[in-house]
Amino acid sequence: MRGPNDFWLTYNQLIDSYKAEGPTPELRSENVLNQFRKMPASVKHHVLEDMREFLTFLAEVHAGVRSAMDGQHSQK
Repeated sequence: MRGPNDFWLTYNQLIDSYKAEGPTPELRSENVLNQFRKMPASVKHHVLEDMREFLTFLAEVHAGVRSAMDGQHSQK
C-alpha cells in the first residue's frame, strides 16, 4: 500500500537521480540519453509513451502547485 506522500517521495528520488547523472544539465542529458539509446526498441516505445503521459501530468501539477503557492503567499 502506498502512503499519501509516495508521489512526492518518488519525485524527490527522481530529482536525486537526475542530479547524480552529472554536474551540468548538458552532461546529465547526455548520460541519460546514452542509456536510453542502449534500450531495446520495445522498451524505448514504452518509455516514450510513459514520458508523454507523465509530462502532461507534470504540467498540470506544476500549474496547481504554482496556484497553491500563489494562494499561500496572498494569505500571509
